[in-house]
Amino acid sequence: MRPAIALCLLLTSTACDSEPPSSEVVAEPEITTAGSCADLERLVESAAVREMNADIDAIIDEIENGTDDGRVVPPVPAAAPTPSPAEDGARDYTTTNTQEPAVDEPDFVKNDGSRIFVLQGRLLVGLVSWPPESTRITFTSWIEGQPHSMLLHQNRLVVLSTLAIPGLTQPVDGSRFGPTAPYSPTNAVKITVLDVSSGTPAGVDQQYLEGSLLGARRSGSSVRVVTVAPRRGPTLLYWPESDTDWSSLSKARAAMERVREENVRRIRDSALSDWLPRAFTASPGGFASIERECSSFAASNAATRLGFTTVSTLELSSLATRHQTLVAKADMAYASPRFLYLAVGHEWYRSRAETRVREDHTYLFQFDLAGDEGGVTPVAAGSAPGTALNS
Repeated sequence: MRPAIALCLLLTSTACDSEPPSSEVVAEPEITTAGSCADLERLVESAAVREMNADIDAIIDEIENGTDDGRVVPPVPAAAPTPSPAEDGARDYTTTNTQEPAVDEPDFVKNDGSRIFVLQGRLLVGLVSWPPESTRITFTSWIEGQPHSMLLHQNRLVVLSTLAIPGLTQPVDGSRFGPTAPYSPTNAVKITVLDVSSGTPAGVDQQYLEGSLLGARRSGSSVRVVTVAPRRGPTLLYWPESDTDWSSLSKARAAMERVREENVRRIRDSALSDWLPRAFTASPGGFASIERECSSFAASNAATRLGFTTVSTLELSSLATRHQTLVAKADMAYASPRFLYLAVGHEWYRSRAETRVREDHTYLFQFDLAGDEGGVTPVAAGSAPGTALNS
């Protein structure tokens, strides 16, 4: 793996379908692209079974060993799911502080020497700033959802916002959603592309990505937005549906093993589309689903938490978008002009009763940004002890 990224690592210690899940640290992880939809489905379902087994094992451990005060109170895990300046502009002006030359980062204020764009609450405010004595507001525009930040390239302004789409955890019926209260829980990221060449911004593209915003970067006319979506899938059980004699440890364990068997059946009977994150474009009266190729998903042999981290590449010149997804929940993203990196923490799938010392570990996944039409290609993986704090 090329040494193009420096992550600050905190070196700390933490302490078959029914087989105990493996959680050994993989010193030399690999990243591979899904060969087919069947391969991707097997990978996702196996990861879901592994996580479910770990949760059931933890509950059984609490049942058999009790709590510190002697009570038997098994924990119930949460259910599965949430710039180019104008000729007449200033010659010297400040922009967003960035970590990499030629890689712009999102901000709530953007300017190009002659114009300033500001996110204020749910409003986008545009100003003419040159000459200074003629600075004035030229427009205000309402942004859907809770605006987060922006990226500017020539006359294209990309606004990133978060919002809650009712029913996103079930098939979307195409009906529009209502306004989101400020700072309310959200389950999607909206990308709004505006043409700001005139005094009034004009929307030229809108996309909705399931999940939360992890980061965004711009290199030239290519914008890359990184989102993280939790796993979906069927509703799983973490408690027996029938009456159970909890005074008998053997009967309690048997009941929890039946829960495990039922969960495995539900997972194996599910369809691939039940699990994967969704993306939509705006269409008259609702949404139009963005279809994904299974080959646009990649996975690793490392023990990580099941989720989906998607790098969406938007080419501002053509408004074409391509998506690449890592089957894991990333904690951090970093980009240079040529590569993008995702940091993912190691997941320990072991009973808490085990006395073995556990060392935190971080996996790093490298993606090449020089693919055809701005595509993102997984190329390498590595690991390091510790937890990634920042980049």
